[in-house]
Amino acid sequence: MMLQEMQYDLDLDLGEPSPPNMKPPYSRGYTTQETPYGDEIKRLSDEKRRQMEENGVMLELEEEGWRETLREQLNQEIDIRVREALDTPPLERVKRNSEKAKKRQSLNNINKHITFDLTEKEHEYLRAKQWREIRKRRMKKQFSEPVLRTSKTDIEAELRKMENTESIFPGVCGLTTVSTGLKTVQKLKNFACLSQKQKLNYYYYFTKEGLQAAMKNGRFSDGSPLTALPGGKYVDQYGVVRNEDGPFWPDDYGPMFAAPQHKVLIPPRHELLWTQLPTPKKSYDNQTTSFLGNWRGVQIAYDSERSSKDYSPIPVSEGLCPSLTFESRFESGNLRQARRVGHYEYELVLKTDLYTKRHTQWFYFRIQNMVAGVIYKFRIVNLLKKDSLYNHGMRPLFYSEKQAEVNQLGWIRTGFNISYSRNDKHLQCPLLPRDIWYYQLEWQMDFAHSDDTCYMAHCYPYTFTDLRDYIETIVNDPNKQQVIQRDVLCESRAGNTCFLLTVTNFAKSEDREKKAIIATARVHPGESNSSWMMKGLIDFLTSNSHVAQELRKRFVFKIVPMLNPDGVIVGNYRCSLGARDLNRNYRHPRKESFPTVWHTKAMMDELQHRYQIVLYCDLHGHSRKSNVFMYGCNSGNPNSVREFVNERLFPYLMSQRAPDKFSFNSCKFHIRRCKEATGRVVMWRQMRIMNSFTMEATFSGTNNTLSCRRHFNQRDFQDMGRVFCEAILDYDDMERNTARQSEVILSLTRTLTTQLLDENRMLPAETTSQSTVSKANQGNLKLWCLYSYMYLLLVSFHCSIKNSL
Repeated sequence: MMLQEMQYDLDLDLGEPSPPNMKPPYSRGYTTQETPYGDEIKRLSDEKRRQMEENGVMLELEEEGWRETLREQLNQEIDIRVREALDTPPLERVKRNSEKAKKRQSLNNINKHITFDLTEKEHEYLRAKQWREIRKRRMKKQFSEPVLRTSKTDIEAELRKMENTESIFPGVCGLTTVSTGLKTVQKLKNFACLSQKQKLNYYYYFTKEGLQAAMKNGRFSDGSPLTALPGGKYVDQYGVVRNEDGPFWPDDYGPMFAAPQHKVLIPPRHELLWTQLPTPKKSYDNQTTSFLGNWRGVQIAYDSERSSKDYSPIPVSEGLCPSLTFESRFESGNLRQARRVGHYEYELVLKTDLYTKRHTQWFYFRIQNMVAGVIYKFRIVNLLKKDSLYNHGMRPLFYSEKQAEVNQLGWIRTGFNISYSRNDKHLQCPLLPRDIWYYQLEWQMDFAHSDDTCYMAHCYPYTFTDLRDYIETIVNDPNKQQVIQRDVLCESRAGNTCFLLTVTNFAKSEDREKKAIIATARVHPGESNSSWMMKGLIDFLTSNSHVAQELRKRFVFKIVPMLNPDGVIVGNYRCSLGARDLNRNYRHPRKESFPTVWHTKAMMDELQHRYQIVLYCDLHGHSRKSNVFMYGCNSGNPNSVREFVNERLFPYLMSQRAPDKFSFNSCKFHIRRCKEATGRVVMWRQMRIMNSFTMEATFSGTNNTLSCRRHFNQRDFQDMGRVFCEAILDYDDMERNTARQSEVILSLTRTLTTQLLDENRMLPAETTSQSTVSKANQGNLKLWCLYSYMYLLLVSFHCSIKNSL
């Protein structure tokens, strides 16, 4: 009958007449009486209708139950799809949708060889049936294959197959002969020629599950040893030191080197911005060296996904300067590729945040094989922000192991002829997608020593290992362990510990009168300056200072020093392993996707039942503004001068404590719509914490004083942590002392008045926010301030009377 229908449709398409008595068996024009089984169908329909009338009530109940079951199934399906969409990183979701589209396109081409004119419904049935069979075979094959770790023999065979790899990818693999590759693979150092499965086996060593299995068996699955160290730490054959807290990497990513250890040595003099320095006469373009050869072409000097662990410098012709070697595959490192495009010129490509295509600003990598006295030019070609502090005097950070050993110099600022601009020319790298507008950072520099090991960074690095060792040191200090307590807030998605520190006097007699302070940091992993501020805060709170003792007596400090340990470890700038910005997911965080944010809110919610939380502050770094400043929350009530002033009191106290570093004029209190899911806004709205702030520290330095525009160093950032603590005590003293409160409010009112007049250009022309007022205009300024100040007092007095009535 099916063939009869197909033949009938084929005749209609060809325009041939059909026999007068021939009708398609399943034609829509048929009625029940015209079919051969019409009487039987009618009889069964009548019998079914009679049964339905007799059991009407029961059928209605069954229909209601069926509807409820269907509703529950639909809700479960929707919930599963929503969870999958939220937990899937955007890049992975785009890739998955693209694969689904390709599958749909391939399904449309199935059965095209069939000449019969089938209906669309029949086509869909055949396609679905064939696809189910294909998927069934794939799943059966997938689960029938044993999951085994790759042996050395398999890797050796793979290397023999790729004997000509060096000729295909010159200078990338670092293998000159097959024997060299086999020798390297004995220690699992080769990376370029490994398959994806072999790379996953390598990455397994650095996951939490891999460490736990090695701790249980005493060695890793490939037989390599796991050496125990004092304090519950373990070191593997690659030198990576871990314990039960971390660091751990995701199962598809991992390091090749241990975390670098840098000495904290403060420069003896202030480091000025490059806008304050003279331009050197010698530069990249006019230098004279002993290398007289001519460079041609482009050479890949380093590739983080292809270069072997201990690759050699790229061989060059006689008369050419040796090529630099780069490395970034260590904790918090970030450099995707380095390309030599000139005799002394290198293009650098940064890694985007893991599982994303964006967020490139943080860089941290190692340089070796340099020649002293030669001026090199570096260019980072895939930055994404339109403007940067590099255009306003900021210089990159540089660390030399020889200078640290010989001259006692740590991280210092370096570089000249620095520029940050739109990248319109240097887009030849195949790693750069063409649908994104890029910006480039270019600078020139030289090295003081040959054969040195140097590092370049966007800001002073502070890794998870640094935090773990610092907390271990401070909780074991006999003088500090009485006032600090270490807890585990939660574990991140990769299994790293999110620490929770409690600092207070743990005497129960004083517990009832205390209030609570919340401080968090490093929600954005590339903002390492926030960790240095947090270190200064913890050092001061646990010290023997009189102010610190009084703070511990009055307050309970809950501190989360690193909210995004996964992002810090893998070298991200902004996102977590969920490919999301944690500081945009405070409003309704999911426990599985954003565990650190969820547990932070849960901790604060529980703490509110015992103490009044008087202040919340999240520490950040800022890439486009100078100084240290705060973002607060404005109630938006134009009739409440008291709220307007109270919202600005704490930042004003900070500016009084550190006028050379903290800029009150840079503080903002307006809540933009894109910021409504940030920590400060959510804590202000949901938990009613009136003093809820984000403290931003520049990556560059201060411009508060015209005479000394300089960079901040590690000590400056730590000092801001101390200033934060001192301002808390000033604020609490002001709340207890009415006279002191009135004095501070009067001073703040004068400052706000001057700022308001300055913004509206009502001050004399010679007056600026960063300079003093000339004697000729002091009278006018005082008059304007007096009128405005009296107006504010009258409004405040009017509002207070109105509220009392």
